[in-house]
Amino acid sequence: MHLLVITVNVEGTINKIKKRTIALSFLFIIAILIFSYYSGFLRGKSSGFIEGKKEGFSKGVRYGWDKIAVEPVTDDLFLIFKKKKVQWSEIATNIDKVFKPFLEKSPPEIVGTFPVPGNYKGTDISKIIFDRKQITFPEEGDYYLRTTMGNFKILILEDEMEVEKEILSIASFVAKNSVHSKSDASIEMMKKHGATSCVPQNLLRKFFASDQPLCLHCGNITKFLNFLMSKSGYKTKEIYLKPEKGEVGHVVSEVLSTSSKRWLMIDTDYGAIVKDKESNWLSVKELAQVLKNDQLKDLQVMNIGSKKWLKNEYNLAVPFMSQFAWTIDKMSEKNTVISDEYVYMLKEHTYRYLEYEN
Repeated sequence: MHLLVITVNVEGTINKIKKRTIALSFLFIIAILIFSYYSGFLRGKSSGFIEGKKEGFSKGVRYGWDKIAVEPVTDDLFLIFKKKKVQWSEIATNIDKVFKPFLEKSPPEIVGTFPVPGNYKGTDISKIIFDRKQITFPEEGDYYLRTTMGNFKILILEDEMEVEKEILSIASFVAKNSVHSKSDASIEMMKKHGATSCVPQNLLRKFFASDQPLCLHCGNITKFLNFLMSKSGYKTKEIYLKPEKGEVGHVVSEVLSTSSKRWLMIDTDYGAIVKDKESNWLSVKELAQVLKNDQLKDLQVMNIGSKKWLKNEYNLAVPFMSQFAWTIDKMSEKNTVISDEYVYMLKEHTYRYLEYEN
């Protein structure tokens, strides 16, 4: 009787061990499969990152195993040219990598235009000549093109252009393609080592390679303009103007003219510059002195943006992460530049500037 009990207990123990062994083996096999999957994925991600970096891409590479997918444009896109003939590869910078299988059968084409805040009609594309290699623009100016490669904003400058005219062209281009809202402020800001810093180059892709304007308040759009001016070879300043009363100030840019050696004030948010009665483009300090002396009739306010304010409900005071799409119907009827109102605003805001200078 005792021997029988012992035999049964031994057999039961063996069965339990077998079951546990099978279960552990099954779990071990699953663990190996999971490890193999993720190690392969990470290898593919790593190799994609390395290969992408070698070819000069950063955000233009999407990772997935060993396959690399490239976007049509690079992050550092800069579509300001001093020539009238521009290669497609200079606009859609990754054209050969992205569209190569389709280019022989379907060469790139210009198919239309789009409105911007400072130009509701867009571009007359009938005067533009293009083939599979390049686009030939009829004259200098800003162009808004819908193409089979994507949407692009392009500024064409004269090859031998007067310095102040070139500065004005770039400033006007940025002013026309921006609206007073903070929707895009989060794109420009970057956190690093716990601190938040402004990175204007993060806005290049949206500015040059989309049909949308930049949605920024004065400080951010001034930083972006100064970034483009610096890439174009100019020295810049960012100047904060504080009113005599209250805390809300205004930010403008100054660009150094390499010909006259004078600083030139640009208000990109409003889309304005100011000249004196002799048509000299004024710096902030010169403007503040004229305003202090109440020589208001000597000022000429020049509208360089040709735009209106957004309706109040779209003038967002904080970065807005949902889908905000600009359209003409979102604009109010009020022009950003009304001479008397603009001069009054400057008079209020330049008081502190002169006080600081003195």
